[in-house]
Amino acid sequence: MLRDEAAGTSHTQTTSHTSRFDDRWKDLTMRGNDAFDAGELHRANKLYALAYHEARIIFSNAWNGRADLASAAAPMMVVSAGNAARLWETSGRADMGLNQLTAAVRIFLVAIKSQNACRPLQSACAEHVGRLISEIELRRSTAPDMCDRLTKETSETVLAFLGATQH
Repeated sequence: MLRDEAAGTSHTQTTSHTSRFDDRWKDLTMRGNDAFDAGELHRANKLYALAYHEARIIFSNAWNGRADLASAAAPMMVVSAGNAARLWETSGRADMGLNQLTAAVRIFLVAIKSQNACRPLQSACAEHVGRLISEIELRRSTAPDMCDRLTKETSETVLAFLGATQH
């Protein structure tokens, strides 16, 4: 699911030759997908790690006031964490895949709760954290208690955020 979204037109193609803030992430993600599909897991790992690093940089820039990046930063993190989790699972390390997704949820929850994150980023995190939780729920057999706690914490955090933004 996450990988297909990374391959969609809105996430992988640009209409001009000008450099956009997410071009490097798109390129790394697509090359990682190609390597994964070819069974080149070591190469896919390197490319996905670089793509995740790019997503974290863009997320950090959005956190630090670049509100124009906020709507893209959260989905990029979701896709990058999902790709990394899928790769870990293919390598026989489902626990590490779950850790990757959990770390992304934790980053989103910190952003949602933070007084320092810009409102557009908080909103994007609140909107997209459910996709991460869905991916975690698919892996619930790896750590059911942790999944329950994280789902509950996420629900409470998002509901509190939405309640605060409606006042």
